[in-house]
Amino acid sequence: MKKFLSQYLITLISIVYLLCQFHLSTSTITTKPHDTTKSSFVKNQTNIKHQHNFPHGIVHDSENFTNQLGGLMLFDFRKMDNLDNWENNLGSGDKASMALMTLKSRPPHQRAMMYTKLYPDDEAIGSKVNVKFDLSKYDKIVMYGRGLGNLTEYKLIFRQDGKHGKHDIYYEQEFLVENKDEDIELILPQFIPMSNGYFMHYAPRLKKKNITQMEIRVTGDIYDEANIGNKPARSYLELEWIKAKKRKGPSFEKEY
Repeated sequence: MKKFLSQYLITLISIVYLLCQFHLSTSTITTKPHDTTKSSFVKNQTNIKHQHNFPHGIVHDSENFTNQLGGLMLFDFRKMDNLDNWENNLGSGDKASMALMTLKSRPPHQRAMMYTKLYPDDEAIGSKVNVKFDLSKYDKIVMYGRGLGNLTEYKLIFRQDGKHGKHDIYYEQEFLVENKDEDIELILPQFIPMSNGYFMHYAPRLKKKNITQMEIRVTGDIYDEANIGNKPARSYLELEWIKAKKRKGPSFEKEY
């Protein structure tokens, strides 16, 4: 009987010991939450500045990501219903250059796309829109987007005081684009006065207070005809927004 009781106690102690060991082992296990950030379609994008896992490096909050918050929004193509107020250059005939500004749906935001077809005989072509901008408090223009196609050189053109005629003075600045989304910054005092394609050295500087027309042109200055032959150069400029901003630090007074 004593032998039986001793074996029973040993067995009971062993069971209790095993139960204690099991409890200690399970109490140290933590449950890892479901990682939703690995999904390509994250529902909550509030704090995400950039997402490298998306195709083409799509940015969900381009203003925040590029540190371009604030300023005066001139065109927010993400929120526009149409671009009917833009004047396109559709040309005429089979071998005519053309420019067409339209809206394009590209996740996560809608953006504007200017499609251009430029033949070797033409120097430039673009789309324009009448505006009413007072940029007297700002030093630069910032655009966010990218370019694709044969041509990468563009011009941003301002006209002022309602003078939009062929022989009136306009103000332009060139910029280059790459096949990646990025900031494009143009310093307002560096817009140069032009007329009929010629630099007007003695013309007054741009009046930032009363800009009445804006135009975007693609140029054929770097058109390599040897590579394309007599075929037109086809290019696409995609823009998410255009805004005016102040330059940080001392005022930027360098002119053309």
